[in-house]
Amino acid sequence: MHSRIALPMCLALIATRLASADCATDFAADNAVKPEAGAFRVTSFVRTTTEMAGKQYPMGDGRTIVEVVPPASLYLRNELPMDTSEVAIVDGKEGWRREDGEWSPLDPAQVRSLATDPDLRRYFAATNLRDLACLGESAEEGRTVRTYRYTFGDTTLPVQVTAHFDAKTGLPNSGATDNRIGKTQSHTVMTFEFDGSIAIARPR
Repeated sequence: MHSRIALPMCLALIATRLASADCATDFAADNAVKPEAGAFRVTSFVRTTTEMAGKQYPMGDGRTIVEVVPPASLYLRNELPMDTSEVAIVDGKEGWRREDGEWSPLDPAQVRSLATDPDLRRYFAATNLRDLACLGESAEEGRTVRTYRYTFGDTTLPVQVTAHFDAKTGLPNSGATDNRIGKTQSHTVMTFEFDGSIAIARPR
């Protein structure tokens, strides 16, 4: 009697683990930067609100543009309501930061840290990934996309990500992130563009 019950439960558990492993493998393959696909740009729009007396109040919108030329060239522009900053890394060897209109060299240790960050080899950040779910395929804007949802980051400051990949090419299409710190929450919408004309050079 017990063996008859235990066997189906065991098989179900094995099937669940295999499905979970397949999901993780599929996501890792899709999310790995593919040098043959070339340079790409990620444009992110973020909206931040905070809760006061049970109501949500806007704290301002922002935009981030990230351009990557694999394997280790990076340009980042962060536009906030009261501030704009830029960072450029060329071939993982040299780097600069621009604030108040002036470019200044980054410390070599900062350049190494940015150039060797594992997330530079991923389309979507996924450090300390957990709670990964494969949501299957669906139609979006005339194409079929494959969708994943997961959480990453420090357990005290988790970020939930929804990532959409083109089912035909395996390249990222769009995504969104949500995170909350105390009573402040942010929602970010991301779009990906692959553009062979992107070039990252030493600032003038």
